[in-house]
Amino acid sequence: MIAATDAQSDPTVLSRWLRVAYMICTEDATGEDHLQAASTVDTLPKQEIIAAHALSLAQQYPPLAPTGADSLESSHYPAEEVEYFATSIFNRAIDAYCVSDDETCQRLAELAVEFAKCLENVDGGDLSEALIERRASLRLASAVDVAKT
Repeated sequence: MIAATDAQSDPTVLSRWLRVAYMICTEDATGEDHLQAASTVDTLPKQEIIAAHALSLAQQYPPLAPTGADSLESSHYPAEEVEYFATSIFNRAIDAYCVSDDETCQRLAELAVEFAKCLENVDGGDLSEALIERRASLRLASAVDVAKT
């Protein structure tokens, strides 16, 4: 993993490594998207494990709105990395929806919303509200079953 002691405790450095690891799990060597490939079942859990680590760090070191104070911002998870995970994971949820995998869609959409909630100090909750609205507009079997009870 990361060798330098300072890098291990720096959320900014860790965020970049987690993003790279997530991206590697997302695409295979040919650049083919894993959700469309036959190996989806094997790679999706890896993506979710990496995303869970990133979410844990983002919750532990919440992003701040840019202030120009680099020393203060470096002790927080970068907002652009949180936004990347929120939007990328939500896009994965839509991909799952398109292949009728409602369970994966619901799980990923919820994970994306959790990332977006970490940005509430930065964007006033705009991204989380948008993702919640979009998630609600999907016709998921699990959501329909809950609404009927």
